[in-house]
Parts: sequence; C-alpha cells; structure tokens
Amino acid sequence: MKKIYYLAYYSNSDKNRKRDAVPAADLQVSYLTYLFSEIGYEVEIISPNARYSGEKIVSLQKGFFKRISDTVTVKYFTCLESKYRLVRSIASRLIYFSAMNYIKQKKDGMLVIYHSRIFYPYYSKLKKIRRKYILELEEIYSDVIGNEKLRKKEIEKVKMASAYILPSIPLADEVAQGKNFVLYHGTCKSEKRMCSGFGDGKIHIVYAGTFDPRVIGNLSLIQAARYLDERYHIHIIGFGRNQKDVEKVITDIEAVQGLPCKVTYDGLLLGDEYLSFLQSCHIGVFCKDPCSRDINSSFPSKIMSYLSNGLHVVATRAECIEKSEVGNIVHFCDTNEPRDVANAIMSVNINSPYDSRKELKKIEDSLMANLKKFLRDFECKGVEKC
Repeated sequence: MKKIYYLAYYSNSDKNRKRDAVPAADLQVSYLTYLFSEIGYEVEIISPNARYSGEKIVSLQKGFFKRISDTVTVKYFTCLESKYRLVRSIASRLIYFSAMNYIKQKKDGMLVIYHSRIFYPYYSKLKKIRRKYILELEEIYSDVIGNEKLRKKEIEKVKMASAYILPSIPLADEVAQGKNFVLYHGTCKSEKRMCSGFGDGKIHIVYAGTFDPRVIGNLSLIQAARYLDERYHIHIIGFGRNQKDVEKVITDIEAVQGLPCKVTYDGLLLGDEYLSFLQSCHIGVFCKDPCSRDINSSFPSKIMSYLSNGLHVVATRAECIEKSEVGNIVHFCDTNEPRDVANAIMSVNINSPYDSRKELKKIEDSLMANLKKFLRDFECKGVEKC
C-alpha cells in the first residue's frame, strides 16, 4: 500500500498523553485522512503539537505512536509542558526540529503539509529534504490580520509547493499558476442522525465556530435577533482566542435579551455533543463582511459541517461560496448587516423538500475521484494541472 506522510496538528485526548489542537483543524485533518485511506493510501500523521494547559511549572511528555485505524497512525514527539510562555516557545521549536529530522529520515511515500503560519518558515527546508510536497492550503493567515507585508512573504512561501489541495477557485487562480491542484471545501461526510430537535415548535438557528473578531467581526447574527420574531431562537456555540473573545460574545448576547427572538450562548461543544446540538437546529449561519480581505482566500468549512448535519445554510454572498459545489443549495445575504441576515433567515422554508446529505454524497464521490487522479498525477509528474 502506498504511503502519505501528513504534517498537521492533530489532538489526542488520552489521559496523561493529551495534545492540543483547534477543533476545526482536527475535523479537516480527520476527514482528509479518511479520504486518503478510502482511495488506497496508508497515512501517517506527523503531529508537532504539545500540551498547552499551563498547569505545571515544567513537565516532560514522551513521544509516542497512536494507531487510529488499520491504515492511519499518528506520530507525536517528546515535548515540554509548562505554564511559562518562554518554556513553551522553546519547547515548540524543539518539536519542529524533531519533526523536520523525522521527515528527513522518510524516503518513501508522499508528503502533504497542512498550511500553518508556524510551518511556513520551514517550507524551504522541507523543499530541500523532499524536493516535492503537496500543500493543503485552507487560508492565507496574513489576510485574516490584514497585513500586506506579511501577505507577500506568505504567498512567496506558499508558492514553493509542488501541488495544492485548495478550498476555493479564487485562491487557486492566485497561487496554483499552472501547478496541479484539487478543490477541497471541507468534510462532505454525512453525520449519523443523532437528534430530532428541541421539540418546542421554534425555528432554531446556530452559529458554530471561532469568536475571533478578526474573523467574525461583530457576529451580526446576534444583532439580527432585533429583526426576527418569537418563532426563532438563535444559538451561539464556539471558542475564542482567549477569554476576552468569549466575554465579548456573551456581553453582546446579554444586550439583546428580552426580544421576541431568544438568543443563547451554549458554550463550546465537541464530538457527539456538538453533532447532536447542530442536528437539533434548522439553519446554520456564516455571516461575514463580503469586503473582508480573506473572504475569498479561504472557504468557511463550517458550511460543510452544517450541511453534513442536515441544516439549511445562510451565508454572506462571496465568490468562493457561489462558485463552489454547494453554491446552489446555500441561501445568500448580500451583506452581513443584521437586517439582511435576518431577511435571509426568514426566506428559508424549513418545510420544503431538502436533503443536504444527499447533495454532499454526490460531492464526496466526485472529490474522491478527483483526489485519486490528483495523487496519481503527483506521483508521476508532480506539476500538471488536474
């Protein structure tokens, strides 16, 4: 069986061997690994992440292998856990050094890298070690923070890759430039039905994801409650970069209490609890400023998560979504102004015939076929356009 080495952050929840990663990244890595396995590859995830709990002065955690399935393993490296930032910073550099040395020893298989602002200073070294690698590029990080100087440097590093797994056509137009690429918007796997709803007769709307204001702005869905009536209930679930981000969302929710439309903060949910909650809702929302710099250099993977759990989707109109395979089943709002978001929500007929899981199955079948051809071409030629 052919092998793929996949450099990506991947969490581990085993007691005494915990490693942290962002939930959204975990979902992306898990699903892409599943696709690699389904089309006939053995996958080893090379995960250079540590434990960032900050509970101890300093603690040594030994590296280990973990088997996920018959065809998937994860390599974790020895790391230091500490409540001191300086120690954590040094420990991170040691892990990256270990990961680079580990990759250098691997002469077989293909290398796929999940693009990270921490990884891209190492792309030059990886190019020397492997000559060819595939870059899974989910977003341009400097677009999120709006730094043009850093963007130029990031794009320069991104273009060192030999081929790409990309989330959108606009990003492909910018970075691929004749190199091989395949489009991947996020998980297309239909989640098992776990919940039938809240059973209160209301239409439940959910935003699930980051509270980082650089990404969500003021989260206009909360203010959209001012234009919705008592038939609707808005739920906010997710996480922030820090407690301040979470407190901002909670404060905004408190400011709209007492309206006919109820708004609640329901915490950070993971695993089956997260899936069950999504499936209790009717509409998932992604509302972002359509003029934001990063609107077309990424694809909102939460849209795929909503669809895989059977929800209708309301999203800000953007080229990356309209030109995607799911553009025909998304309800668009032309701006992320609260009134426009509310009008788009009210336009959704939750009683009309609708099966997002069926649509995603078609997309998944197509994705598997395209990915199989993409990897075969990369093995043989590396740079032909798919």
